[in-house]
Amino acid sequence: MKVILATRQAFCLVGNMSVGVTAFFLWCAIAAGAGWMLVHLPDVWYVHLGNQSSTGFAVAAITSYAVVAGALFLEFSCGALLMLADAYTEMLLSARKWRSRHAASAIQCR
Repeated sequence: MKVILATRQAFCLVGNMSVGVTAFFLWCAIAAGAGWMLVHLPDVWYVHLGNQSSTGFAVAAITSYAVVAGALFLEFSCGALLMLADAYTEMLLSARKWRSRHAASAIQCR
């Protein structure tokens, strides 16, 4: 029974870690895409303002483009940093639990 419980715990740990790593890379990819959009904003501005037929529409389109790209970049980059902070906190808690269990087993052996 202990073997089954330990195997289940190991699979849960590996599954949770893989989902967390996948989510982190997904958030980083979305933040990188939004950052790329922000970097290329001057090129978009130049292309739209080159067409003199609808300058007001071009300014509105580029402004909305910048706002959306900026919001996406901030949200997903902060989310990725928050995931890193949570992982670090979880790692410290796991290490603390492991040390306390290890110390308790050493005391029982004596």
